[in-house]
Amino acid sequence: MAKNAPMRRPLGGLKLTRRKLMTMCLGGILFLASGQADAIHLGDGLLRRNLMECTGAGEEVSSAGIARARAASVESNVVKCAYGQHSNPQPLQVELTHDNNAVMLECGSNHVLEPTNYSTNYCEDGTLTTCTKSFKEVLPNFTDSWWTEGSKPKESAKLTIPPREFPAADFKFYVGCKLDRANGSTQRVSREKSPSQPEVGSLTCRVVVTIKAATSASVAPTLAVGAAASGAVSITRFLAEVL
Repeated sequence: MAKNAPMRRPLGGLKLTRRKLMTMCLGGILFLASGQADAIHLGDGLLRRNLMECTGAGEEVSSAGIARARAASVESNVVKCAYGQHSNPQPLQVELTHDNNAVMLECGSNHVLEPTNYSTNYCEDGTLTTCTKSFKEVLPNFTDSWWTEGSKPKESAKLTIPPREFPAADFKFYVGCKLDRANGSTQRVSREKSPSQPEVGSLTCRVVVTIKAATSASVAPTLAVGAAASGAVSITRFLAEVL
């Protein structure tokens, strides 16, 4: 029968004068602390086992995730912009019709409408840089009063097309919101952080507005008025000739 040899303590035992490794398992999180303590029997195998139990059999402890910023949205032709990394992958789509003839654009704090002359000119593409054409070229009776500012000037605005002023063909234009740099505003940009590389949010919200062509229902009242006026003139002339 083998006899267990008595364990000898070299130099009175194993002493760690400046280090102590403590492992605690609380909800799957591993806490490590350093300090000063004496240890007599510290088995490497026991330490490894404790560490594996804390981290789930050697699996990496993932860092807490950070929620993404909300996406820009359109609801009942009310546009609410957002500026996270994935908030504006594509321009938001809005349609104006005879029955739904207004769009409200809400840029949010520290953002302003683009182009700056949005009440008279429109942008031809989603870059919001080519914005020299006038609304009057497509809508002859257009006036800047069709645009009205929201509760926060420059940060929100509403476009309303009068029912009788819809174009003969569909008309598409771009508008949007951007960071207000002119006033030196600073914005806390939305981020989605990863341990290795933080991602910066978008500074621009883009909207493509389609004004649908006038329907027969919207044109009918105008035609009826014109026909009535023409008929009245004809009757007047007839009576004048008879009398």
